[in-house]
Amino acid sequence: MTDAVLASDAARLDEVVRARAHAVTSDPSVVCGSELFGTAVEATGHVGYGAAVAEAIIGAGKHLVLMNAELDATVGPLLRRRAVAAGVVLTGCDGDQPGVQLNLIRFVEQLGLVPRVAGNIKGLQDRYRNPTTRAGFAKAWGQTPSTVTSFADGTKISFEQALVANATGLTVARRGMIGIEYEVHVDDVATTWTTWWTTRTGAAR
Repeated sequence: MTDAVLASDAARLDEVVRARAHAVTSDPSVVCGSELFGTAVEATGHVGYGAAVAEAIIGAGKHLVLMNAELDATVGPLLRRRAVAAGVVLTGCDGDQPGVQLNLIRFVEQLGLVPRVAGNIKGLQDRYRNPTTRAGFAKAWGQTPSTVTSFADGTKISFEQALVANATGLTVARRGMIGIEYEVHVDDVATTWTTWWTTRTGAAR
């Protein structure tokens, strides 16, 4: 975007928006002070910084959409209490994995069925990835090596599944989850999972 205006304060941000132009800022307090925005999205993927931004947004009386599973799984309950006290909505993002899974679970329940498994399918999963091996990829995409490592080594998906488990009452099979590699069509995953579970536990799932 080449026509974006740098907004150094809330008044400037609102001025640019009223002119139907684009604005950017590196200061979250600019958005907090805006008179035009009632909802903000936190999508950094960082816990410490994201928590500070989330507190500021809620403190400003604005609704907050989290697209930050790491933040949600770490201090989500605390943020929810603050949101309730402030009279604003705190929610996850529909379109990110936890939100999509919860919609699927609700759909299954509306059919009168009982969901037994909630899984997350990843095209890339290598638990031996680390910030050193991911440094080149991180640099190419303007991200930190630790962040992109979490996408590949199972950390990110573990946070996402923890959110789904907490929201639904489901449990995880074991700490760190399982991470089975399937070489079947997605339609056959449920059958493959049931066979895997029964073989190792002797229990029907």
